Amino acid sequence: MTKMPQRPRAHELESESRIALEKALPSGWLFRRLEQDYGVDGEVELFDDEKQATGQKFLVQLKATDEPKLARALKIWLPASQCAYFHSLQLPVLLVRYHAPSKTLFARWFHSVDPFTVGASDKGMTIAFEESDSWRDETAARLKEDLLAFRQTRSPALRRPLHVLLSVDPAGAHGVSSLDLALELRKAASSTARLLEFEMAARPLPGRHTVEIGPQGISVKLAGMNGFTLHTEQGYAPVGNKVALSGDTMIAIGLALEWHGHPLEAATLVSSFASDSTLTRHPRIAFLMARCLGRGNQQARALAIAEQFVNEGHSFGEIQPFLMPFLSAQPKGDVSLLPVGLEVLRTLAERLRREGELGSAGIVTYNRGSVLRVAFRYREALREYRAAAVLEPAYLGRHYYWRELAGMLHLAGRFRAAAQCYERALSLQDDLDTRSTFADSLLFSGSYERSVAEFAKVVPVELQKLQTRDAQRFIRAEAARHVLEVTRLAAQRRHPEQARRELGAQAPSDDVGRLACLRALDADALCGVAWFNLGGIELRAGNHQHAMRAYEVAAVIEPGDAEAWANAFGIAFIRGDSLRASAILAAALSACGEEVLTHVANRFVQEGKPVPSEIAEFLLTFAQAVPTHEKPTTLRIHGPVGFDEVVEGDGRGDGRPAGPESGKARS
Repeated sequence: MTKMPQRPRAHELESESRIALEKALPSGWLFRRLEQDYGVDGEVELFDDEKQATGQKFLVQLKATDEPKLARALKIWLPASQCAYFHSLQLPVLLVRYHAPSKTLFARWFHSVDPFTVGASDKGMTIAFEESDSWRDETAARLKEDLLAFRQTRSPALRRPLHVLLSVDPAGAHGVSSLDLALELRKAASSTARLLEFEMAARPLPGRHTVEIGPQGISVKLAGMNGFTLHTEQGYAPVGNKVALSGDTMIAIGLALEWHGHPLEAATLVSSFASDSTLTRHPRIAFLMARCLGRGNQQARALAIAEQFVNEGHSFGEIQPFLMPFLSAQPKGDVSLLPVGLEVLRTLAERLRREGELGSAGIVTYNRGSVLRVAFRYREALREYRAAAVLEPAYLGRHYYWRELAGMLHLAGRFRAAAQCYERALSLQDDLDTRSTFADSLLFSGSYERSVAEFAKVVPVELQKLQTRDAQRFIRAEAARHVLEVTRLAAQRRHPEQARRELGAQAPSDDVGRLACLRALDADALCGVAWFNLGGIELRAGNHQHAMRAYEVAAVIEPGDAEAWANAFGIAFIRGDSLRASAILAAALSACGEEVLTHVANRFVQEGKPVPSEIAEFLLTFAQAVPTHEKPTTLRIHGPVGFDEVVEGDGRGDGRPAGPESGKARS
């Protein structure tokens, strides 16, 4: 007789474990199976005694076993990908182990597991349940308390004061008695404006905010969740210093708060106790402390700590992290901090130079130059960049150094020197942005033919394939090409003053005006007013294509000229060239923001007409899709072993001409 299919034991175990858990849960708790979730088997929702939903939920991962030996049965393996997934979830995950031979459930929160203690690796970790984790009559009540504490800790509004259980080894820790340390910590907590209150406890309690201190280290848990652990099994210095040990503990609590989404409270603790802490000697931890201060808007305090450390002779590795909040906040940080920050950097660079640490002095000098650069103080910034390369010659082999140097030279109007620096940057690393800005500098230096050739290397051939950044390059490339076509000048030594004189007063006719504009371009082919006036002349003559391109050139020469952008866009749109109109608008929004939209609307208002609905819809839809430009920050971390160089692109911070020409009437 043919045998019927048998149900696999794994399926039976799965059902047994689920039924056991559902029986163990209080009657007011509802377990829902989740069929397609990565490593999560179900969700539990809590209802009150009136059977009303409370909004409190947690997730469950069930793992069942037939292993008879309990010591082996209580170990489960979680791969790193699953751990990362659990960490990313908003709801806590309860790990439940069902031991089939004894029909016993064991439960513990995933967020209570210390990866260091269990020996986690990049592959995953083994979690061992204790016999004390077995499901008892009081387990549900404890889970409910833990869940409430978890929700409160994850809530954006942290309830104050934070009641923290303090458990100190009876023998004390690192030469400080338990009584002295407890008193010092209570004193420290009293200075935090009721942010913290300590309560002595013989041992940590599950689900509570706890700090455990002993010879093995300092462990901070918030609502039973891992927060920060400082392992000191291999020694701690200075021994017997209760202020330092207390300061390290307060910093550990601050870092735990920051980890769980409370940067303001974290910054309060780091700001208050960084000077007492020994953790500033550890680059990785000092970096976390500085990040706390930055996220908590405490740049001034971070800078004050850096200044104090400079004056006290701390090492560069200890000082550098606390400079980061000031450096990364530029150019939008507190302007009152700028002179203080620049002076701290100057003092530090000078001290390092005297001590023979020329490489570190070069790094600080470069950072000082970078701050001056984003503050538009180009003359001073150029001096610092050159000094940085003298102190640390390695900068001469770095692409970004030459690119940033070129950007400053361009913005300072030194276009030939800028082009040379861009060419040096390209010899080290060829990329689209650098080659595009190189073409810009060639254009403004008067090398029109070379500029067109360089733009041809970076601009897509087909307009419909353009992205926003491509659109900006496309319009600039088209402007360079139009300059070459109209003037027929391969290169030129520009004479802006002569060009303005050639334009003279308002021309009596368009024919006279056209000749004046062409004479001006013979003197300076990048005379923005001449191109703007030519656009108007061509438009009145019905030469819409030439008018649009003349306005494009005027806008590229003077990126802040919203009127020139609006005119070019309007002509392209009315001609039905929506792709060209899109490219112009993308470049315009990046160059001068939504002011260009106002200028488009004003053209119709001046004629007493409403803005056509199709144009209004096009403008608003496009403006939402294309972000206006905000100059980002470039932050570089160098120096101590273990620190990598971090580069946040400086986007469009170089290769751009100044604002519109002034003092000249345009037609």
